[in-house]
Amino acid sequence: MTMPGRWALPQFFREASLDGAKVGIVEVTSWGLEQFRANCFNFDIVAITNLQKEHIEIHGGFENYKKAKGKLFQLLTKHKNKYINNKKIDKTSIVNFDDLNENFFVSFNADKKYVISIKDSQHNSKANILNLNLVKPENLDVSEKGISFMLDGVNFNVGLYGVFNVYNILTAVTILKALKMDMGDVALALKEYKGASGRMEFVKTKSDVNVVIDYAHTPDSLKAVLTAVKSLGFKKIISVIGSCGGSGRDK
Repeated sequence: MTMPGRWALPQFFREASLDGAKVGIVEVTSWGLEQFRANCFNFDIVAITNLQKEHIEIHGGFENYKKAKGKLFQLLTKHKNKYINNKKIDKTSIVNFDDLNENFFVSFNADKKYVISIKDSQHNSKANILNLNLVKPENLDVSEKGISFMLDGVNFNVGLYGVFNVYNILTAVTILKALKMDMGDVALALKEYKGASGRMEFVKTKSDVNVVIDYAHTPDSLKAVLTAVKSLGFKKIISVIGSCGGSGRDK
């Protein structure tokens, strides 16, 4: 249940390329990195949304888990830069600047470094000192209507809920920003996006009861989801939690 292996992924991307795909995106897991499953790729952009307590039973401690995630950022500069139309493609890293482990991931080499923040302006000076490109939304509003903000002079309105989804959205937007996509086009695409199945998914019922399904399976993600649901103003919240999946998982 981790990322595909060294044979399956390149084959998939080759088929996608032959079908006309220009950009390939892969979710790289910590265990996949430990098993060298991503070493075959010459990454142009790497990004991380946050680092929370997970997979401790596999890695034998949080620090080992963090180091495993760091291998993705090491892979960024393992291969030479690519050229498109004789123009060098920057090796780019994207890090959540509000995460407690931001200094670790920012420390890895990259031609261009983006950091995301929705917190106070103290980050502004720190980003300047470290020569980082700060992505900070203006007029951010997170409510029962969804998420809205302004970035690079463009208004974004997304039908997702919760502060944790703000970081997910900003990470995706920053990847597209690094790919030099038009922010107006990105905002239009996000306005149409309804979310992934099983992720803060509202299920229609015949009664006045609202049902929300989410994949949250760690203390931090469960807290984030319940905080998001609570912010929507429901008078009563009943939480039904499933079993701990897999033998040996951190219960």
